[in-house]
Amino acid sequence: MDDKQMDALAKKLVTDPLAKKALKDNDAGSLVRLMSNNPEFTKGLTPEEKDILNALANDAEISEQDISDALANLADTDPDVVMEAASFLTNGVMDGEIAFNQQKRIVRTVLQQKRLYQNIDQPDDNRGAYPRMAAALIAELLLGLDSGTQAIMTAPQRSQFFTWAETYVLKEKNQTALTETSESARTLAWGLLMSAYLHPLYPQDKLNQLSNEVLAFLHNFDTVFMDGETAAIARVFYVLAARKRMSAGDLLSQIKKVTEKLNGERDEQKASTVFRSDAWYRVLSILAYTLQDADHYRQVRKYINAVLTDYYQKDLAFAFKTDFPVQK
Repeated sequence: MDDKQMDALAKKLVTDPLAKKALKDNDAGSLVRLMSNNPEFTKGLTPEEKDILNALANDAEISEQDISDALANLADTDPDVVMEAASFLTNGVMDGEIAFNQQKRIVRTVLQQKRLYQNIDQPDDNRGAYPRMAAALIAELLLGLDSGTQAIMTAPQRSQFFTWAETYVLKEKNQTALTETSESARTLAWGLLMSAYLHPLYPQDKLNQLSNEVLAFLHNFDTVFMDGETAAIARVFYVLAARKRMSAGDLLSQIKKVTEKLNGERDEQKASTVFRSDAWYRVLSILAYTLQDADHYRQVRKYINAVLTDYYQKDLAFAFKTDFPVQK
């Protein structure tokens, strides 16, 4: 396609600036992504122009065999192989090289394979956790795609992904970090749950189960929680607020429920209760910072600041006052 043909075709698509840029840059990857997400965008083109677009799209697509190989490699226990397969599929989708029908095929395969729960009853098997971690990454990607202008899932498929997101966060107990990231299986589980919460078709009333998910997750463990896990939980609360998926009143109610439950259970003689409570205070500390400019959530900030002030000034000061006496 020469420059004149590009310009002529771009002029017909001036209503879509991203499409115009893709055509002018001869960016077939971006072009096929736009075509897949919005097939109506080619209306009004001549047969010759459509042929040109189809040729670009065909050149950009990843082969079915490449997708099959990547999906098979997601089950590998070698973290490098798993990470490469997950990155291949993720980048292929984001770069527009995996077409709409291929995305739907990935949805079907992921549901059939059920690797999100592979060996999940063996939390100490670190290598066995990698396929689950890759499945969580791909499931999060697919829910994000399905949230767009053109759904890639049927209603039953979407419902199954929602259920997976709700249950996986409670069943995953492995803390192994995925290659090239600091995310553990448990933090990826929260990322998957957040993608379900943000989906426009996720039931609004079920968002109020967030406090129950947090409490159940924290009660799953009797050891110290990783910073990545508390950051992942905080991010769910923050994004729900930033995207206005949860009202200020509901958000405050959810935070109060967790705080009051864990404070009531805290016993300095029982380490597990302290670990859970301290993990939650780390979540609140992150939210105190990230919500500081969110005027609509000022009541949430006020409550969090009061709880943290009480925790740091009273509880911690009491715990350390004999070790660090005040100098007069």
